[in-house]
Amino acid sequence: MARSIPLKQAIACAPSRRTCRSRTASCTGPLAPNGSPMGAAGSRPTSDRGACRPELHVVFFRLASAHAALAGLLWPAARLGLVETARAALAHREELIFGAVPMMIAGFTLTAARRWTGRPVRPDPSAALLGAWGAGILARLSDWPGARAASGALPLLLGAALAIHLLRCRRWRDLTLAALVTGMGAAALAPASLLDQDSAFRLAFALGAALLITLSGRIVPALGRHFLALPPLIPDARSRRLEAVETAFASAALALWAIRPTGGMTALALTALAAQRLAAVARWRVWPMARHPRLLAMLAGALALSVGCAALAWSAAGGGLATAIGVHLLALGGYGLLGLAVMASMVHKRRGAAFAVAPGEVAAYAAMAGALGLRLAGRGLTWGPAAAGACWSAAFLLFLLFTRKATRNLGPKPCQGC
Repeated sequence: MARSIPLKQAIACAPSRRTCRSRTASCTGPLAPNGSPMGAAGSRPTSDRGACRPELHVVFFRLASAHAALAGLLWPAARLGLVETARAALAHREELIFGAVPMMIAGFTLTAARRWTGRPVRPDPSAALLGAWGAGILARLSDWPGARAASGALPLLLGAALAIHLLRCRRWRDLTLAALVTGMGAAALAPASLLDQDSAFRLAFALGAALLITLSGRIVPALGRHFLALPPLIPDARSRRLEAVETAFASAALALWAIRPTGGMTALALTALAAQRLAAVARWRVWPMARHPRLLAMLAGALALSVGCAALAWSAAGGGLATAIGVHLLALGGYGLLGLAVMASMVHKRRGAAFAVAPGEVAAYAAMAGALGLRLAGRGLTWGPAAAGACWSAAFLLFLLFTRKATRNLGPKPCQGC
């Protein structure tokens, strides 16, 4: 278990040293309370030429939001007869899982990697990631025969960049996250003889959900304790081992569902995962953070991941519940509500106002919650998917509006920490 100690004591204990054995960068220095290296006089090391600027995560977030908003509009377009329903359903899931979601994850992980290691990811993979993102969109729009392989390029490149950086800085515990991102790309590249199109999509979706489960276990309790002015949790060896086991179990259970959506073993694994996640959320003990709208959205998203696993377990057991209910709880609650709140938190923190609430931000969370409600309650209604898609798109468009100022303030200043 991570232990809670006063901040002054945590800083006093910081002089232990960790070495990043890299030819291009040295992470040697005292450790910060969160376990990342500090530079001279307690400041984080500055970036070198060719390093990824922390402002770039805003660009990734905004591109991911624009992509997600356009993908959500496919359902209203199908309702109006502008697109065939089957075509809209296929394009909707492919653009989200192989386009918008990897861009969102790139913004999360490239920023977090700097905090974990004290050094930005270098060489900067941003240009390659943006190129792979654009190439994937063009390949899918043109119905190119290699579109499936092109879809996997973005998560594969991101996973490789993260793995190389984490290996250089000897961050073994974080390599599982790089492996999950790489697995999303590998699912797209798997031959049809091994994985059919639906199974490949489910596997990429499942690994992305497992990644969100792990990241939420780090981000939500840390922000909650900061907001409530509680002492930070300092990870110890036991808590690191527990996180590794939980990540492996979540990945295995969701991957089993992707390969075999029904059956007793799948139902049992997903039930255990749902129970474990609910216990983890209760263990955070940060319920009073719910009075802040962004933190409430994070909590709701983390709970939706747990309830989504339970719904998939019920469906796998033949309980009469549609699989789509569990999928949409994971997608709209995890990728949607939790993803929006974490993106907004990182943007506000970069601007020096970690708990500020921008105009339109609460409306974005309300729109995403409305999309989830419509998708769950309006399944029998012909206009339900179209209304839910419109609410989903509205949520991401509102995010674009209230983060516009942060994008205008981008500049060539050097990184001093994220």
